[in-house]
Amino acid sequence: MNVAERLRSSRILAVFRLSNGAPDPVEQALRLVAAGVEAVEYTMDSPDALHVITRLRDELDASILIGAGTVTGVEQLGPLRDIGIEFIVSPHTDENLITESLNLGLEPIPGGLSPTAVHKARDAGATILKLFPAGPMGVSYLRAIRAPFPEIDWIPMGGISPLKVEDWLGAGALCVGIGAALSSASNPESLIRDLVRTETT
Repeated sequence: MNVAERLRSSRILAVFRLSNGAPDPVEQALRLVAAGVEAVEYTMDSPDALHVITRLRDELDASILIGAGTVTGVEQLGPLRDIGIEFIVSPHTDENLITESLNLGLEPIPGGLSPTAVHKARDAGATILKLFPAGPMGVSYLRAIRAPFPEIDWIPMGGISPLKVEDWLGAGALCVGIGAALSSASNPESLIRDLVRTETT
């Protein structure tokens, strides 16, 4: 499966960043993978990000999709490719960053909100976009912006309530990015088990 297919299968993209008082992100990722997470992102604005991402790649099963978030410069791409990252997520649309990611075999997932940004990202070669900040915009915005860009897959991120995950998926999201809700949950493993469950008939 390609990156898009693996993200669709995962339903949830678990987003980690290191902050004061937060648990070790690798240990947390291992627990959440055991609970059902299949795709994780670690943000480059965290301290010692390359080291942590290397640990994630070394300690998580090879089947787990690992990406780097908050990637803002082309100089970050080579080192990320070299440690086995498969996709990069940006908070913005940068056509040069998209092009260089593709040249290095990395799946670019730029942030896009306006139709202008989406158009530029698509023309640069991006096929998956991060809808950011998704929470304040709401599910109706995803439905509206999908209409003129049916070829784009979307990952809503930023202020997403776990209670709304099914709504986002039902509106056509590829998967849903969850970060702060995981770090603040009293039992993130239980939360993940609920979020990644598949509907049965």
